[in-house]
Amino acid sequence: MKPIPDMGLFFRTEVGNLVADNEYWATLVGGETAPNPSLVAVTPSASVPVPDYSAYGEEHDRSLALYQLPYPYLPPVAWGRQLGEPMAVYQTRVLIELAMLDLLSVDPASRRLQAVAVVDADTITSQGEQAAAWLGGGDWDTGDRLAKAFDARFAATFANGDGDQSKVGLADLVPLSREIASRGEDASLAMMVRNIAVHAKAGEDVSGDVAVLSYWIPELPGMKPDDMLEDWRGHADETREYIRFLQDLGLQAEGSVETLDAADMD
Repeated sequence: MKPIPDMGLFFRTEVGNLVADNEYWATLVGGETAPNPSLVAVTPSASVPVPDYSAYGEEHDRSLALYQLPYPYLPPVAWGRQLGEPMAVYQTRVLIELAMLDLLSVDPASRRLQAVAVVDADTITSQGEQAAAWLGGGDWDTGDRLAKAFDARFAATFANGDGDQSKVGLADLVPLSREIASRGEDASLAMMVRNIAVHAKAGEDVSGDVAVLSYWIPELPGMKPDDMLEDWRGHADETREYIRFLQDLGLQAEGSVETLDAADMD
């Protein structure tokens, strides 16, 4: 058996990438090893973190690199967190929107999905004060231009109650996001536990990964690698069904189940 690679937007397979995402976002939004979970969604159910509007506030340290990302230029209806919307569901919904707006790319180094940079670093550096003031109502030509462009792209992609059946209805995104967030967390936890077992059987130190994942699976520290693999076998078919579900929605690359099957061969 080999580790299942992180290969999707709406599930994770490696605990290390979850930890790395938390550490990186802590450098963008004031924190130590992880950002405030009420400011940035970094959950097991999706592989690309999503900052809430509050992450850009002046109440805490924040990096100008945040303004390279597409989030602050999205229409409020797209980026805004709805009343009572759980962070995992919010993250899922915004990522579905980014996928449909073609605002995700594959990082050439890690081969993992990420939000595209829509403003180059030099622009952010030279216009930093304007960028930082922009969300508070200040003037910034770059931000205004991107916001107008994304607003038009969003309107062309999603229905806004006008009955145009050629578009995806916004109302459909909320229940779909809830289903994906729930099934994605179950699939992610199952695959991460499986990968921990594979790493442990290869002689690697997995104590750190076990400690992280025990937040969601309290009994994990008491499980042996064979117990973990037995747990995976009880979730494997359900995980494959979930990946096929994402493929049917156009939210997962074809061939992903085959990649999982190849990794799962004894």
